[in-house]
Amino acid sequence: SLHDALPSEGSGLQHQREHRAMAQAGLKTALGHDVIALVTGYNGFDSDTATVINETPALRLFFTHSIASATNLVSSRVAVLDIISEADGTGKPNAAALKVAMESRTPGPVSLQFHPPYFDAAALVEYQGIVNYLLTNGYTIKLPSEYAPPTTNYEVYLVGGQSNMDGRGRASELTNSLAGWLSPQSDVRIYYANPINLNPTNPTYQTGWQTLAPGFSVPPGFSGALPSADFGPALSFARTMADADTNRHIALIKVTQGGTRLSSNWNPASGYMYATFTNSVKLALQSLLGEGNTFTLRGMIWHQGESDVSGGGPLYATNLTALINAVRHDVGVP
Repeated sequence: SLHDALPSEGSGLQHQREHRAMAQAGLKTALGHDVIALVTGYNGFDSDTATVINETPALRLFFTHSIASATNLVSSRVAVLDIISEADGTGKPNAAALKVAMESRTPGPVSLQFHPPYFDAAALVEYQGIVNYLLTNGYTIKLPSEYAPPTTNYEVYLVGGQSNMDGRGRASELTNSLAGWLSPQSDVRIYYANPINLNPTNPTYQTGWQTLAPGFSVPPGFSGALPSADFGPALSFARTMADADTNRHIALIKVTQGGTRLSSNWNPASGYMYATFTNSVKLALQSLLGEGNTFTLRGMIWHQGESDVSGGGPLYATNLTALINAVRHDVGVP
């Protein structure tokens, strides 16, 4: 069967890529239509899954049982509204759910991912229903090789620190002459992470690439979905850099959390904030490449220190030097 031809369930980037290639070919053979099919392991949606999805041009739609993880990890090219629960908790496709989700969209090119691919009779009926709905409602279905997304070189700045950098300015106070700062900066992108849960590999907030605007901040007591009501200095920093040369494309990778200490939380050897920072930088840069873009790391801005006044103050210069050296080493830009 087609399912038997797929790699055994497992994890790892190469494994995910093998699933993509074999599942794509299998579904095309089964349905007679060009369909992208990616497959993730039964153990859930991880960074390797995200890498494979993010490096697939023009991917827009997928079924997964790990919606929260997927939302945090996939590129902003994959709209949250396009993440559709599978039919029965095992990843099987759901033609009825797809129809509901697509009714409010403008028809155009769309690519599909099924998680994991099933080729039994019932699943093939759902697949065929999905394909038929799309083709009879003005959609076209394409393979990755058929897309040629434009390449953009992003000048990337890393952003780190505690509350002052995370942002405690109130968006509600951006009035009168400051009201323009409320508008999204369509020419600047941001990737934001904040591990309120202390988990560097699956932080509470990890947005994927978004358009810069106020709200990429988690003030004390906040637990809802972003955007929040606050903003930080990255808002004006990015605007200044973008306005200095309108031919440049600015992107920020912001990893911040209030109350964190350089001497412990940002310690390159053991700190959860530093681990979150390096993990997020890796994922964000992989995502840019996956979109067909290139990037140049230009620098890093840092705003932190208050939490180190007690105990860590005398060693701050030493700790900051160690952080700078570690970042230069770990991102490969000396």
